Amino acid sequence: MDQKKPDLNIFHEKFVQEIEELQGGQINVVVSGAENSVETVDAHGHLADLVAKAPSLCISQINGHSGCLVCLHPGERIQQGRGNIRVYPYNSRDHPLRTHEQTLLHATRAERTGKPVFGVKGVSPLLRVIKVPDNVLLDYSILSLQESF
Repeated sequence: MDQKKPDLNIFHEKFVQEIEELQGGQINVVVSGAENSVETVDAHGHLADLVAKAPSLCISQINGHSGCLVCLHPGERIQQGRGNIRVYPYNSRDHPLRTHEQTLLHATRAERTGKPVFGVKGVSPLLRVIKVPDNVLLDYSILSLQESF
């Protein structure tokens, strides 16, 4: 049986469309009998485990080339046992921090060329409602990288 991973863009496109509809209009909510008007809806963060985070944002995983969500460090592949691992060692040469604007440009270029650009593999619908890296919650495996910035 040939199993493939689900196309996350199908789910994300619907989610993003609903967020965009909520952002464009006014919502009335009844709380304790009183009607309140909500005029702004924002997605404040993207929370996912590492297995889902990378494909949902169309980026390389942390163990891939330029897989750091915080900066443009390419990482280094080193031999460990019979395999390889990617590490992001600190050095005195600063690596530029990622910005959302750059991420959008990299995503567009990756879509056009079919090749990752600084670890960005394509355009995720989520990029319309959240900003990378600002709204992407980091997990413990990436937190040690932040200490060097």
